Amino acid sequence: MTATYRTVHGHEYFIGLGEIGSRFALGTDWTLSVKLEYEEGRNNADDPVLDGFRCIEDTVEAQIGVVRESGNCSLAAALQPDVLQRGKGLVYFLGIGHEFRLSRQVRVLSTVDVSWGDSKHMDTEFGVDLNESLVSGLPEYQPASGLKSSTLGPAAS
Repeated sequence: MTATYRTVHGHEYFIGLGEIGSRFALGTDWTLSVKLEYEEGRNNADDPVLDGFRCIEDTVEAQIGVVRESGNCSLAAALQPDVLQRGKGLVYFLGIGHEFRLSRQVRVLSTVDVSWGDSKHMDTEFGVDLNESLVSGLPEYQPASGLKSSTLGPAAS
């Protein structure tokens, strides 16, 4: 659930569950987005399989992004740093989207995005240090920065 206020100039200010931010219209084709998001950490007491692994603290992430729209297509790029420096590092995203209008009331949106993380982020999400290796039996793993995820997102409304 999100509450949004839109100005006559097309700027938006919003607040939702775990986020607050704004989107600024930069002309007719560009949008600048700035928001703060609550990022839940990991409490190892939630699951016995996590015994011996590092706890991950809750933090706040900023997200700064730009979107370029052209007709039914959009291209987006964003940076997402850990504002409180609690081990989440930096993630960056690239995405594209295309909207198909089937009628005035029906549209289909398809999106593809790819994200990368710096070595600090990748270690927090996927790393296994020596102590964790000894407790879990998993091999030690210290990931470098690189591809984190890719997503294909179809939607209809």
